[in-house]
Amino acid sequence: MRVLLIPSKNNYPHPEPDATSFGQGMPYLAAALTEAGHEVFGLNMNYVWCHGSAPLTLERMLRQAIAEYRPQLIGVSGLAPDYHFVRDTIFFARQIAPDVPIVIGGGLLTYDPDFIFPHLRPDFGVIGEADFSIVQLVDHLDSGADITAVDNLIYWNNGEPTCNPLKSPEDLDALPLPNYGPFDFEQYLSVDNQTNNFLAHTREHPRILPVTVGRSCPFKCTFCCHYKGATYRARSIDNVMAEVAHFYERYRFNILYIHDELLFINVDKGREFCEKVRAYKEQSGADFDWGCYMRLNDAEESLLREMKASGCRFIGYGLESASKIILKSMKKGTTPEMIRKGLAVTQKVGLGAHGNFIYGDIAETPQTIRTTIDFFRKHCRDLTVYSYHIVPYPGSELFQHCLDRGLICDRETYYRTVAHDKGGINMTGMDDETFYGLTAPVISDIFNARRATVESVAPTDEPTPDRDAPFELRRTVYRIRAVCPHCAEHTDYLYPLRIQPGVKLMPFIHSCTQCHKKLILDLSEHLAALPLSSDPAEAFYTDRPYVDFYPFDPASYSLPTAPTPQLIGSHKEFNLIRYGNEILALARSLGPLDVTALSDRDLRQLEKGGTCFVGQTIEGVKAMISR
Repeated sequence: MRVLLIPSKNNYPHPEPDATSFGQGMPYLAAALTEAGHEVFGLNMNYVWCHGSAPLTLERMLRQAIAEYRPQLIGVSGLAPDYHFVRDTIFFARQIAPDVPIVIGGGLLTYDPDFIFPHLRPDFGVIGEADFSIVQLVDHLDSGADITAVDNLIYWNNGEPTCNPLKSPEDLDALPLPNYGPFDFEQYLSVDNQTNNFLAHTREHPRILPVTVGRSCPFKCTFCCHYKGATYRARSIDNVMAEVAHFYERYRFNILYIHDELLFINVDKGREFCEKVRAYKEQSGADFDWGCYMRLNDAEESLLREMKASGCRFIGYGLESASKIILKSMKKGTTPEMIRKGLAVTQKVGLGAHGNFIYGDIAETPQTIRTTIDFFRKHCRDLTVYSYHIVPYPGSELFQHCLDRGLICDRETYYRTVAHDKGGINMTGMDDETFYGLTAPVISDIFNARRATVESVAPTDEPTPDRDAPFELRRTVYRIRAVCPHCAEHTDYLYPLRIQPGVKLMPFIHSCTQCHKKLILDLSEHLAALPLSSDPAEAFYTDRPYVDFYPFDPASYSLPTAPTPQLIGSHKEFNLIRYGNEILALARSLGPLDVTALSDRDLRQLEKGGTCFVGQTIEGVKAMISR
């Protein structure tokens, strides 16, 4: 069976490429399907410029992929912030290929299936981990077998959503290695370069490979979507190293990024990982840095030194708050003193520390906010630590709290605004003026860091990740030589910049490649001394007649449009017709009908007579006919 898998565009509907991360869900599904003998194709929008707009590009790429691959099943997944992408993918796929079933998955569906499935109305959904379920679904569709035996599947049964029993893979070592082939992985490796991404700062030309060691989480923090769901399972270190060796040989990555919320749940497993990474490097000559996330409870000096010796350069910690009251309310299992000691020993060993403070827990007060801000200014100012408002994501205890208290009244509005914008909801007992007045200054205080001494700035011929960007946005990669204000080491950076006459370049944040602390690069004085070269493409976006048509203005090209009825099949004594965003089932006994001439009143009359049914999906309309 031919399956088209579509990972979400991380920054949709922004038009620019995004290479901040590479989710492993779709590559794991591609591997499972390929191993089962099915054909897998991918559509990955993350690494292309969306000329015109992101929705236009999504529609165009979908049309091209469906015409080229002729899929028999379309799969799309995402998290809560990807709501718009998943919704729009279903919308365009229905228009382009109305007879091809659609299955959705990922955290968006898994953590809120009762709303998302009937709201987005795909043909199928997979709740939780889909490694086995997607293969079962495709096999059953291919053979015409009963889908009630497919694990984790949610589907339409007589017009109502029905969910099969949930099951997760127990032996993660038995799963095939992820298959990145369908998803333009080499493009990702080439795009994710010359940025101030904390993961990438140790290499001039970073090539970042994501790896997952375990699934789910054994802890139950109130703000985390793992509050409910599958139990924590981990792969063996030997299995992880087999993946590392396989992909190093294939892609020659130079940064290994452990995707998990925590690398390991016991120190012994951490030591084993360090030992085997070091042994692999010595035996193979492999050269790569690595980084991970771990709990402050495990930040022992001896372990951190072993991690550094094996190539670890940065660690992400779950800080969240420096108030005992808030940490207890969050069920973090940490203390402010534990945070202080963990950050101190990480810096002592010479590893980079990354983390966030999140404000707005239900127990938050003006005093707890001030306590965390004071801690941040005293212990974290030089580290890659930032501040945000808590987002009550679906699946978390806080999300349920917001539903119970009426703080989320309309789920669709929540997904379109709070989840998409990653913005917070005031769940505290404070009024908005007090809460946001106290937290806004520290959240926006990202540029209050020490400035590096910039010694030289010079343009290079290095390729940039936006080589197919609009003419007026294309950048040149500059080599920047600076002295770190923390460790006084000289460091070279490659960074893409667009220099325009009369436009001052704002300072930007980076990290020292040696001590990994946060610093500010201000290039204004050096750039002022550089001769400005003319842009050979400038005429394309400044001169007539080009500016009459660029950038594209949809209002200038508006044409009258109307939906066209499409006969897409039949069921029993009814013809199935897609008309606009709806599926119409019209009884053949009605004879020839001009669907475009039917008013809403006409349709209601036909529905009352049982000769017409109107729905959003083919399966839903078939279920209405069968009642």
